[in-house]
Amino acid sequence: MQNPVMLVDESALFHNLKQFYSLLAPSVKLCAVVKADAYGHGAETISALLEECVDLFAVSTVNEGCSLRVSGVKKDILTLTPPTSPFDAARAKAYDLILSAGDERSLALCREGENRVHIALNTGMNRYGFDPKTLKALSGRGELRSVRVEGAYSHLYRAEKESVSKKQRELFLRDCEIVESGVETPIKKHLAATGGILRGKDYHFDMVRLGIGLYGYLPYQSRKVRLKRAMKVLAPVVSSSGGVLHGCGYGEGKGVSTVRFGYADGLFKRAGLGKNGLCMDAFVSEKKLSGMVPVMEDADLLAKRMGTIPYEVLCSFGERVERIYVGRKESVKGADEAHSLGDF
Repeated sequence: MQNPVMLVDESALFHNLKQFYSLLAPSVKLCAVVKADAYGHGAETISALLEECVDLFAVSTVNEGCSLRVSGVKKDILTLTPPTSPFDAARAKAYDLILSAGDERSLALCREGENRVHIALNTGMNRYGFDPKTLKALSGRGELRSVRVEGAYSHLYRAEKESVSKKQRELFLRDCEIVESGVETPIKKHLAATGGILRGKDYHFDMVRLGIGLYGYLPYQSRKVRLKRAMKVLAPVVSSSGGVLHGCGYGEGKGVSTVRFGYADGLFKRAGLGKNGLCMDAFVSEKKLSGMVPVMEDADLLAKRMGTIPYEVLCSFGERVERIYVGRKESVKGADEAHSLGDF
């Protein structure tokens, strides 16, 4: 085998799902976030694996949502990036995706496309979302009633800080009241991603969005859950020269073994793999290696070495890294016997 291999542990995913379900009240829905190809784990396979155990999925773009539909996903799919063109709205309608509206332009596109909509609220992250002044004007003019508004949400930008999160929660509730005053049917409210779930039930509302935690990582330290890493990356040793000549990759040293993993497969030159860092397609070691060697076993540790975050590490692996799904599929029903798991 010439290519690196990514081992995705299915049992770890179900273990992590159990951990987070145990923190939720029975009435709270769980949305599995599978954007960015399920944080590098393979969105189509992960969604098929979890569909019976979660209430809906979240993706970033309409293209991602369409791909899930084509792969066979039946449950609701929320698209987190607001539409930027009528084509986005038309495709979302055709594939029965839920769109986000975060400003008057995207709301108008959703109205014209007759799309199902969740209203994005800006409570401080300043990424996407309506401000309260604009929301009040829209509500006062009756414009929210002309759109199929099914939910409203925001995102905690410093979930590890209680004071910041509490203020955002207050702003979120204020903005939800404005939305509710402008529509005729109840809306689904959601504020908490992984960090917000850990912050406590005051932040769970009607639904939570489980992202990085599903894959075994946390945005900040917490003892509330014990997670398992779902991804491991291995690469084959393809040559062992014995270091006859001086030099090791693009630098000084004495190269002995060549491993078939380079920056074109993921990570960056500064990942610290091999002597003198990664080449495009391989790295060279001064050690005598054989078989398959680990490239990434813990994204937290590798991220610290690279000066980044585990999200970036997980999402970096390219199409030349072959995914293999391993481990035993488990039921998540034991997480909380009182918790409703939909059709599971």
